[in-house]
Amino acid sequence: MGVMSREAFHQPRPPEPLPPAPKERVVPPTTSRRMAQAVTQLATAYGVDLAQKGASLQLDLPGQPQRWLIGQIDDHRIGVTRCQVDAENGLAPDLDMIFEVTVDGWEPRELAHSEQVWQAYTQAMQARGEPVANAHGDFDFVAFTEFMAHDLAQQAATLR
Repeated sequence: MGVMSREAFHQPRPPEPLPPAPKERVVPPTTSRRMAQAVTQLATAYGVDLAQKGASLQLDLPGQPQRWLIGQIDDHRIGVTRCQVDAENGLAPDLDMIFEVTVDGWEPRELAHSEQVWQAYTQAMQARGEPVANAHGDFDFVAFTEFMAHDLAQQAATLR
């Protein structure tokens, strides 16, 4: 009988499991594709070239107490404002959005909204099960403007 060394009985340890593959970081969009599309389609339908200095479009919504005002602010910015219309046809903005027009798309730069607009947005997001803020607790400008673009497109569709 031969002599066996300790090494002969050694069982190699199973290999360590590989660390999980790094999760691909999903970079949220920084442009509002839906708003650019909705406004561009409206401008085209009404023959307005928003690339022209001073170009603007007023979208009256018959039977609704709202009016949309869309216009070029300067060579690189477009403003989209929704106003409430009172009985005397006076306008009070409840939503104002300014977009920087870049090669990548329309980047929301400034937002101002009324409490009613905010409540409607947060309720809709909660109903969808979607967060109002991102994982870092930051407000998602793009999600908000995409939501408002959907509202604009739906209201504009009633005019056709």
